Amino acid sequence: MTDDVCLVASELVGNAVRHAIGPHGMPVSCRLVLKLFADAVVVEVWDPARGAVVQSRSADPLSESGRGLAIVEAVSGSPVLVYAYPGGGKTVVAVLPRPCGVAPARPQGAS
Repeated sequence: MTDDVCLVASELVGNAVRHAIGPHGMPVSCRLVLKLFADAVVVEVWDPARGAVVQSRSADPLSESGRGLAIVEAVSGSPVLVYAYPGGGKTVVAVLPRPCGVAPARPQGAS
């Protein structure tokens, strides 16, 4: 489960960094939020880009990019959700179901 969450977070943050370019080509900030629920882990990534179109696409077999959202959807088992904001920016959300009967990990030293 941890590997899946890391993979999804990496893909979504990578997309935000790649596509959310500020004035004069300068990089912009993005925000990663992880939410742990009894039945799911939610990965949310916000970026200031105005374009709200986020969709997986078919990548050419020899292409070095274009598979990230397809991977996220395969790992999570559902399409990503996109929330666009009127003033610009969007949040992309992936929900990863947790296996039944898996308790949240306790920090080391916790009793």
